Amino acid sequence: MHARSLFLSLTHILYTLSLKCVLCCIFLRTVAAQLQESVRMNRVHIRMLRRAANKKKGGAFEAPGAAAHRRPPPPAALKARRGSAPLPPGWEELRDDASGDAYYSNTALGVTSWDRPVDKSAIPIL
Repeated sequence: MHARSLFLSLTHILYTLSLKCVLCCIFLRTVAAQLQESVRMNRVHIRMLRRAANKKKGGAFEAPGAAAHRRPPPPAALKARRGSAPLPPGWEELRDDASGDAYYSNTALGVTSWDRPVDKSAIPIL
């Protein structure tokens, strides 16, 4: 009888621990999703502030040190070639006020890029 009660108490402990692990995983996934949403909203907010500053001052708004990270403008031939394919759904082409270069934004994903996105479904598979 003693061995059976020990087995039952160990089974209960393992069940309780596994339940706690599952609840912990659910909690961590929820926190990660909230953090991702917060980062996305911060990016949207920064973009809105930049646009408002551009309209207000007539110039470009840059965070400190942003000029050091700016890529040089692409050659004219590359610029002409980029505009030939349509943008994937959700993407829009915008112009940088300071340089006049095109950059691309997807507000649903909270992503901006200097490189033109490619619709991978439109590329033929050889």
